[in-house]
Amino acid sequence: IIDGLTPDEIKELYPDEFARAEKNPYSHRYPRAESYHDLSLRLEPVILELEREASDVVVVGHSSVIRCLMAYLGGIAPQDIPSVPLRRGDVVQVTPSAYGVRMETHSFLP
Repeated sequence: IIDGLTPDEIKELYPDEFARAEKNPYSHRYPRAESYHDLSLRLEPVILELEREASDVVVVGHSSVIRCLMAYLGGIAPQDIPSVPLRRGDVVQVTPSAYGVRMETHSFLP
């Protein structure tokens, strides 16, 4: 029911839901939606396959999916996934390094 709404529109139309999401953004489920926790669990098999891949991979996805992948690859705590910085039009380049990964964000929209 909130797909496509801005945060201000959600706050205006569904103030109780917005307040619950503000309290716990990682685990909160909007009606007929999934939480970041649900999504993280659903992405686990995909992440395992990505780790096994020897060649370059391009992932195109919704910002919530990309945030989950960035958090896992970057060693970011699950509770911090909703605050991973990512804007519409960003391309994130993840490069393995000796002690983890290096992430570079390239913005293509103003």
